[in-house]
Amino acid sequence: MALKYPEWQERYEALLLEFDPQRLATLVEGVETTMFFRLRELSVSPDEHDERRAIAEAAHTLLVIKSEILGFPGLEFMVQRGVRAESELR
Repeated sequence: MALKYPEWQERYEALLLEFDPQRLATLVEGVETTMFFRLRELSVSPDEHDERRAIAEAAHTLLVIKSEILGFPGLEFMVQRGVRAESELR
């Protein structure tokens, strides 16, 4: 099946198939970077709402992977520290 947003989804799908924690941590960092730069590209285009939504959903999945599998502090930690989720800031 062809990817709708191959600029970042190829790396994201590879990450979802990885089981080695060290490799997974490296892939998470790469996917986050790729998604960040893609969002910067999209910032000049007001018509890419679907891709922005897809990136937001993927970013949530990355947060779950980082907190549940890799042991990074999760959303609960950020809320305790006073950092609000983007949806709460709107």
